[in-house]
Amino acid sequence: MMMSGDCQPLTSYGQYEVASKIVQYAVEHSASKIISIGGFVSPRRDKDLVVGAATGSSLVSELTSAGAIVEKEGVPIVGVAGLLIALARTKKLDAACLLGQTFGLGPDPAATQRVLRVLGKALELKLDFSNLDRQVAKIRTVEKKIGQIEKKLASMLRKDQTIYIG
Repeated sequence: MMMSGDCQPLTSYGQYEVASKIVQYAVEHSASKIISIGGFVSPRRDKDLVVGAATGSSLVSELTSAGAIVEKEGVPIVGVAGLLIALARTKKLDAACLLGQTFGLGPDPAATQRVLRVLGKALELKLDFSNLDRQVAKIRTVEKKIGQIEKKLASMLRKDQTIYIG
């Protein structure tokens, strides 16, 4: 079974209600595990991380073998993704979460690709990344142009020139 959602409930009560219904549905339909995916915002640009968390050590081993980093002290997973792990555990259902590092500026196809690579490896799925490859290339081109503009502006400011941006 696979589910997707484009948004989160706005309140913690709503998040709990949605997560509870998902776990209940999974139990009623004899799901073997729940895996949620998402992103976490990080200002650091030196690493392309996929972090994970899970209900048990065997699932943690699966995630790390597939390339995820699982911190022993835990990761701050919020919203439905975090609640799914906690609530699934109360029903003795395996659950995991994979989060891709992103910079929070909008949809991040590179982070999506990293998470799906880990997920695909963990579940032994063969996935086609050709569309994501094209999206990542477009984003890299835009990022490069933005970097060039930033450098140009920085050099202009160093020359004590007054500029107007608006």
